[in-house]
Amino acid sequence: MYKNNTRDIESEIITNNFLKNCKNQIKQAYNKDRLYKKRTIKKGDIKKYISFNHAMFKNISIDYKVIGSKRNPIINFTYLSPRTLVSKDLFGDEQCISLETCSIPVKQRSNGSSIYNFSDNFSCPISIHTINRLLFRLGIKRNTEEGDYKILFDQFKYVPIVSQFYHFIFCTLINLEIIQPEDLKSTTLIFPSIDGLFIGELNVKSISGDMSFDQSVCIKTFIDDELFKGEEQAEVKNELMKIFNQSSNSLENPFNYAKSTVPNKDPEKNIYAHAIYYFSKLMSIQGDFLYLMSKENSQFNETNFFRLNKAFEKLNQIFKELKNKSGLTDNSSIEEIYEKFDINLMEDIL
Repeated sequence: MYKNNTRDIESEIITNNFLKNCKNQIKQAYNKDRLYKKRTIKKGDIKKYISFNHAMFKNISIDYKVIGSKRNPIINFTYLSPRTLVSKDLFGDEQCISLETCSIPVKQRSNGSSIYNFSDNFSCPISIHTINRLLFRLGIKRNTEEGDYKILFDQFKYVPIVSQFYHFIFCTLINLEIIQPEDLKSTTLIFPSIDGLFIGELNVKSISGDMSFDQSVCIKTFIDDELFKGEEQAEVKNELMKIFNQSSNSLENPFNYAKSTVPNKDPEKNIYAHAIYYFSKLMSIQGDFLYLMSKENSQFNETNFFRLNKAFEKLNQIFKELKNKSGLTDNSSIEEIYEKFDINLMEDIL
């Protein structure tokens, strides 16, 4: 979408040092937690452990939340992992890191077992180039060099929720046979950040010896607000932030966590409630949004736009019909969709 081959050697050096420091801090935090041998069954023990865990991981996490009841809380935190074991289909020989999540039901961590065992399968690979762009474009090289990662980490606030929403939507499009997996390969993805946009890619590939497909989401570069001021990127970024800032006061948002099983009456129904709500809001910027998704290296691909536009229109029509059958309107809230949406209607057409 936006090609910029300029290099900043200082940013690259600071990025490499940041990755080394980040790796050491994460390793030390996990080791300290592993040595915490106190039981976490009683209320007082649970409270002490949460305080201890918070002190270890809060400052090295993209986000840190404690959900659930006081008797059985769940700690969730997302962090940048220096792992590089990622398919070359995504980045070739370029280095990358990964945005990962750990979800800890505190009582299950009793007797000091390593919380690394609670790391989840959520992962969003991010190119090292993206980190370089962030440090250079946002002017935070000195902050990062001095160990102040707040501005850097804040940029990734929306990545978990948006990436998991993309997974849901594209899986649904494939499962409903609205679009063929081959037609989604290398689709450009847009992720809002506090000070710009992340440009990513949807990678879809066949599973060997099977008729099914696997999809992965990655981030390849960053564009700061100054570069697209006044263009369609600015409107799309602002609208995406508005959309994904909306949630429910009574329901945990399943797209905020690595596991969809959060403390709700019906986790599957909750996923659909949030996904259908977000998708309906996304359709208000359908044209500009899909236009950006159809660009690669600044070149607009009319064929890709036509395919995506047709697929999104079809899925929107299906969601509207299902909402109508469930007694819902286009303006229904997440709570209303959760309460009234008939999940059996969706399962019947899958």
